[in-house]
Amino acid sequence: MKLCSVLLLAGIATSVNAFCNSTLPSAVNASACDSGTCGAADVFGGKDVPIVWPRVSNNKVAIRYCFYDTDTDKRLRSLVRGAMDVWMGALGERKKDNGHAIEFYEHTDKDNKPYHCVDESNPSRPWNTNLQTDTVAILWRGADGINPQPVPASSATLGCLKKPNPFVLNLVVGTSHTLWEITHELGHVLGMVHEHQRADRDLFIKYNCDKVFGFDAAWQKASADGISKDRLCNDAQVATYYGFWAGVQFIRGFIGVLKWEVVGSGAYDIESIMHYASDAGVADQTRCNANHPDEPAMCVMAFWKNPSKHDAGWETRFRQNPISQRDVAWVKKVYPWDGTFSWSGQNQDLIQFGDVAK
Repeated sequence: MKLCSVLLLAGIATSVNAFCNSTLPSAVNASACDSGTCGAADVFGGKDVPIVWPRVSNNKVAIRYCFYDTDTDKRLRSLVRGAMDVWMGALGERKKDNGHAIEFYEHTDKDNKPYHCVDESNPSRPWNTNLQTDTVAILWRGADGINPQPVPASSATLGCLKKPNPFVLNLVVGTSHTLWEITHELGHVLGMVHEHQRADRDLFIKYNCDKVFGFDAAWQKASADGISKDRLCNDAQVATYYGFWAGVQFIRGFIGVLKWEVVGSGAYDIESIMHYASDAGVADQTRCNANHPDEPAMCVMAFWKNPSKHDAGWETRFRQNPISQRDVAWVKKVYPWDGTFSWSGQNQDLIQFGDVAK
């Protein structure tokens, strides 16, 4: 598997204030780091963490979005709207009988034409003042997009913020995008983190850190400085310092260098769309693929055949999960038709999840 660029997997969370007066490319790049009875885990309720999406009129939870410009709209609309349709197909439409209040919302003008994120009539392309700044900007990372060089993997910011600056909330589509990948990224937008980063994940999977892309180079530098393998594999600050960007996506119990605590309630969900497959981020694709299902030790993640009896051995899983029943339950818990989800964070910083790409 190829991985996203250093910027997407940097593991560095940046203060929202860093985006003030930023141009689009620098603002997006600066933010990057790379996610029971409810499936996917979250970080809500801690200190200085993102918040759930707020309610608007009619008790609706409107997740506003815009495409960066006309070209981005033409390129990505079918893909992104298709991923939104996958979510709404799993959840059902927003109504009381379906138990949730979520709606993806695109603001339009009087002629029902969608507003784009930037004012294309202005050569400097500033944020479109017809849009609220908590609108999720849909961006393209192809060579003709916001980056001078194409980036294979996609990324998304996690949950919402209070009064964010323009472009801070975003979903960035990489060149290797698939419908599944963008559906996964929308899970991050909703507030889901990676299921395999839950604190209890070792009961269900075996993480082989040394099989992740970039481990060997990082370990060579870290070991020379007296850093243990355990710290390189399990401390986001250490992994980031030594350039082990991909490894940040697998650290147990915490997200990013801010060490937001991953909260997972109820049963661990290996079927969650937020759970990686065995070959996600693997360095050696020749030994970890569907043609070698009996070599789990060569993969990044192996799944215990019996979580309560590990001597039964491991197995590999290569399929990308659809939205699971527990993912749906999570959305309905966090965004119920009536009432609100309890949280207490101050949301001063934001982490962007840059995911691995095949």
